[in-house]
Amino acid sequence: MNTHSAHSQPGLIEKPLAEIQRLIDCLLPAATQVDTRKGGAINLVKQSKNNNEFFVILLISGEIELYRTASNNLLFATASGHNVFGLLGSSLRFNTYKFVPSKDSEIYILPREQAIDLIIKHTLIRELLTIHSFMSDIQAKGGNLLINSTAYEIVSTLLMELADVPEEKRLKISVANYIIDRSNLARSGVMKILSELRIGGYIDINYGKLICVNKRFPTVY
Repeated sequence: MNTHSAHSQPGLIEKPLAEIQRLIDCLLPAATQVDTRKGGAINLVKQSKNNNEFFVILLISGEIELYRTASNNLLFATASGHNVFGLLGSSLRFNTYKFVPSKDSEIYILPREQAIDLIIKHTLIRELLTIHSFMSDIQAKGGNLLINSTAYEIVSTLLMELADVPEEKRLKISVANYIIDRSNLARSGVMKILSELRIGGYIDINYGKLICVNKRFPTVY
């Protein structure tokens, strides 16, 4: 069964691909490539005695995982190319989130002040605001899920998110770890919900990997 037809996700956020591409086309010539082969987080703040210099990330290909450091390194989101991060630039944001790229990703960075100057020069303020709205929606959706939802609602929402991942990649992902990394729920509780959904025929899991979602999840657990 097609996983998309089994359960609809309310509030689906559409990525502004055209706007992101226009910003990347503008900023890329001024950016410097980052060597991601050794792994580790990208530091977007260069500290000095007088002030902090902020940087912008241009994700061309691969992935970046965003961890919320204030919440025990909760995996808040995984972004794939193309994407732009850091344009909002503030110490609070950069101290709240950690950006960890995949080792095969293609990433460039440039100073935020230079990026803003280029955006103004090329009249791309509308694109900047569109991306700002997109990022704010992602943050709001993630926050609402964790704050206002039961464990069952969190598990079922993340299951549907995982179901939308391409099969080749999804079959390499542990269902339990995918949910736990993004929620900080107890493993025992997650495994209990997964087991009962599987017994009820709502999902197929093989060797810990999500094969498919078979039908709409119950509203009440």
